[in-house]
Amino acid sequence: MAIVAFAGCIEEESLPSRGILDVLVSDQPNDIGDFRHLNVTITEVEVWRAITSTTTTTETDVDTDSPYGDSETRSRTEIRTETESKVRIDIAPVTVDLVALQGDASASVFREDVTTGTYKRIELEVAQAIGILHDGSVVTVDVPGGRLFLNADFVVEGGRETDFVFDVTVTERGTGDYFLQPNAGESGARA
Repeated sequence: MAIVAFAGCIEEESLPSRGILDVLVSDQPNDIGDFRHLNVTITEVEVWRAITSTTTTTETDVDTDSPYGDSETRSRTEIRTETESKVRIDIAPVTVDLVALQGDASASVFREDVTTGTYKRIELEVAQAIGILHDGSVVTVDVPGGRLFLNADFVVEGGRETDFVFDVTVTERGTGDYFLQPNAGESGARA
């Protein structure tokens, strides 16, 4: 696992709270039954934290032409702007066998101290995915773009651990070729 250090002059009070993010990989049964082993090597994790800044604009209209002889005041306030901050973490390559991670089984590929807040996206860089089918043949499983990603909101709270299960599924294209894809329906933060 890579250690990232930051240098600079920051007062202790201005440091954001930290929490633990544990990213676990699991497999949703689909075409995994074709494999004796499906080894997936992950080399990088990216998380995208939402940053909300508050801008307040107040507009006031005063209507003095009211038919009742009094004035009418209307106000409108706009408050929110949201951006994202991407954090890329190189990790020592971690290889997991998806055949062993079916159902509720999962394996941790990343466990690290991160800034608290709401996260919007998580990506895993996959260096390789090699499968051994039941007949003994070896196949390379395609990972489009070499990355698996999910747009999923989850919160990391200060002083607590958040487990995020990143569920993937292997699918046969019908030509004997296989590919990995995220399974959003089974993925997400767990208490």
